[in-house]
Amino acid sequence: MKANKETTLFTLLTGSHLYGNATSTSDFDYKAVCVPPLDELLLNTKITNRKEKPVGVGAGGKMSAGESETEYLPIQVFLDDFFNGQTYALEVAFAVLQQKPPFSESGILTWNSSLGLCKLVQARDMIEDLVNVYLTKNVKKMVGYAVSQSKMYGLKTERFTSLNSVLDIILDYFTVKLPAFDALRKTKLSDTPDLLEKLCKLDYVKMSTVMNARGGKSEAPAIEICNKKHVVTSYWATVLDSVEATLNQYGARVKEFEGQGVDWKALSHAIRITEQVLELCSTGFLMFPRPNAQFLKEIKNGKIKLEEATEYLQNTFFKVDDAILTSELQERTPELEKSFKAWKIQVLRNLYDVQ
Repeated sequence: MKANKETTLFTLLTGSHLYGNATSTSDFDYKAVCVPPLDELLLNTKITNRKEKPVGVGAGGKMSAGESETEYLPIQVFLDDFFNGQTYALEVAFAVLQQKPPFSESGILTWNSSLGLCKLVQARDMIEDLVNVYLTKNVKKMVGYAVSQSKMYGLKTERFTSLNSVLDIILDYFTVKLPAFDALRKTKLSDTPDLLEKLCKLDYVKMSTVMNARGGKSEAPAIEICNKKHVVTSYWATVLDSVEATLNQYGARVKEFEGQGVDWKALSHAIRITEQVLELCSTGFLMFPRPNAQFLKEIKNGKIKLEEATEYLQNTFFKVDDAILTSELQERTPELEKSFKAWKIQVLRNLYDVQ
């Protein structure tokens, strides 16, 4: 889809600026819920989310402070993601309903005034119906996202540190034991069992096996470095190139916290999302900015003791199962799914003026 063919309904400022824990290094993340052109649907063109970033910033590039990124969300995708319990969609819906009066520009939410009052009313009524009628206790995806973030806060930096150690040990070995640097390209892993043994003492490094490239069921010995396997008949130069390439793929955020073993931003995300699960299950609502925004900002900046932050996260996690079990939110049933599909079709007919 091309931007000039989309019809944006509204644009919401999300991320840290919505949560209330933005810092001087924060960028601006926008979600724009839009209506893809009808012709594209008739032609069976696949509709997907797309992002617009500043010129020069690649698809996986890190945004700089103050820069803006906008993700365009086709209305069809957004509605399904809300009903499926996707974190971003739940946040967008609740944040939209908190911005009043409904069609003013608040700095957080901007409606597309060119649509006319009738379409704007339809759009806001759609969000109200989505929350009031089709919110369920199906928060598995939110819980899964919280869990993934909680694992990430230590895992990324630990692997980054381990990869750096692998790099240093290999280079040191060949500099001391085999002064000719050209030996990297001529020495196989199997030729240096003492080096393999030394590397296997590091975290995320172990001996393993891979299926024989010649086929069949036979396996060949290999060394596994941060989930990537290298058969022992490989040359050390190949392994070194692979480790360096992996290190280059790690974002600036991981490198910033090298040696600390903590990605504080991911830890902050884990706590925020887990608290949102509890809030949603107990109140049926999500508040923005977040009530404990200052606490989240302190964690994000590494100003809270790690033990205190992780204990807080652990205690919050312990409450999730009971919160879901005792929540008065409705269950997702086949009947509700059927109702949602019928409602979604009518919403789209109204937006496309197709009756």
